[in-house]
Amino acid sequence: MALSTRLFHSSFDEFQRAFPLKRKEISENYFAANFKGKVVQWLGTVVNQRAGKLELNVYPDDGQAGQANVILNFKKTPELDTYHLSEQMNQSGRLSDGTQFWFYGEILSIDFQDRVVLKLLNSQYQGEISHEIQYHGISSLIGKSSKINTHKIFTNFWADTPFFLIGFILDLTDCAEREMQQSYAKELLFHVVHPSIKDSGEDVHIYVSRDDQSNLQVVEQIEAKYVQNQQIKSLVCIHVQVAVETSSEGKEVPCFPDEEYKFQLLSILDVPETDLKKSTIDASINSIRVNLKTLHTNNRTRHWLLIDLIYVWLLIDI
Repeated sequence: MALSTRLFHSSFDEFQRAFPLKRKEISENYFAANFKGKVVQWLGTVVNQRAGKLELNVYPDDGQAGQANVILNFKKTPELDTYHLSEQMNQSGRLSDGTQFWFYGEILSIDFQDRVVLKLLNSQYQGEISHEIQYHGISSLIGKSSKINTHKIFTNFWADTPFFLIGFILDLTDCAEREMQQSYAKELLFHVVHPSIKDSGEDVHIYVSRDDQSNLQVVEQIEAKYVQNQQIKSLVCIHVQVAVETSSEGKEVPCFPDEEYKFQLLSILDVPETDLKKSTIDASINSIRVNLKTLHTNNRTRHWLLIDLIYVWLLIDI
């Protein structure tokens, strides 16, 4: 029986953990600490042989047969000769496509196509071997499979999941990004105080839909009262979900986090106190409940709003 309701809470700190900014840099650091320099023994199928390189499809494959997921470098042909593969070589002296063999290799890097790059070692290698490291493990964490799975999770769950942010509005301008202008009129720079995995908080970009006249009026009032006078000091609680951008094909697609977090504004809810303690948040939550009557959000947002508000209270460091 399929479940149609959300069974666990979603929040911005969960979103940060699932989709950290500058993922490539984080992946490279993780790769260097856990995989680089380790020697493995893998089973590979030859896809292509180039000068000093073998392009292999290593088991277990994360794609279709015939696609290279590993690059095996060898500078000297004697290294390859130790594997006694002469019968599998064609007339030009290259290994025939489809040739399978076990090999020892030292893990070097991941290339721009997310293929694992190794240095071929002698077939009589006697050093330490990291048998626990398999291709699929690397790929699932930081390679080709990782990107596919991460985008699936983002698209199937997070792309239309609303959650709350508590923080400060730092700036407010007309939307100037070409990919965002078709859908949004205003852009806010918002500093998230809570919830966040960073003690210093996180700056995010919030966009206001051109069709959302209610929030546009609220934003314009905020701009006139605070931003222009540079006097925004009060905390606000905002309800958001992932923003969309216009692709080169003219389609609206969710903004996958890369260098920035981009969200669409659903509602702005005042939090009059700046001290995040239980004694002062109680009044803020009551104020938020009053504002629920004027919200113009979709049914799903409305359905989960009170549950999420309770969660916001629970997040506060008492």
